Amino acid sequence: MRTIDYLLFTTCDMQGNRLDDLIRLLASIQREINQGALNVRHYVLLQRATAIPEELKSFVSDTHVFTCVDHRLSLARARNLMMARARRDGSLQQAAICAFPDDDAWYPERVLKSFRELFSSDADIGMITC
Repeated sequence: MRTIDYLLFTTCDMQGNRLDDLIRLLASIQREINQGALNVRHYVLLQRATAIPEELKSFVSDTHVFTCVDHRLSLARARNLMMARARRDGSLQQAAICAFPDDDAWYPERVLKSFRELFSSDADIGMITC
């Protein structure tokens, strides 16, 4: 089984006018995968949504795993749900790096590859915060 370079967890309140921000995040992750030959699994929990919006359907893949809930959750509960799914899927056990990007974040070009190289270069590095 191939190691997952990045296991990402993001939640988004779909009634909060953040769709454009979420699309920017998803596009930046996809660009990083395409440019850096990274293996990424990104769990995305859409709150106050009963279905994946049409604008996000092009991102549905083995990389971006979406779940919808029809109500709001606390951040901790949302993350726990995503992590439980990742554990059931076997992704959590395969992950080299876990991160929790906000729905309005995005990754500058080549930053994920750079972080992976940083972690690989020094076994004493266990966490990076931004």
